[in-house]
Amino acid sequence: MTKTHAYQQTLDELQPNYAHQDFEQGLSQTEAANRLATNGPNKLESHHTPKWQLFVRQFNNLIGRL
Repeated sequence: MTKTHAYQQTLDELQPNYAHQDFEQGLSQTEAANRLATNGPNKLESHHTPKWQLFVRQFNNLIGRL
């Protein structure tokens, strides 16, 4: 069985793929700043759904099951 996803691999299996990074210390300040400038902040966007829409969806879901 081949482990293809990073979460399925052990630390020893992952380390050769990230040879230039230190798993104990993490990213350097310089590397972190470069990634922030390149990729932007690491945050999720959330969208607020109005309560009335949630209420209407319950009935729509019920009708769809009949």
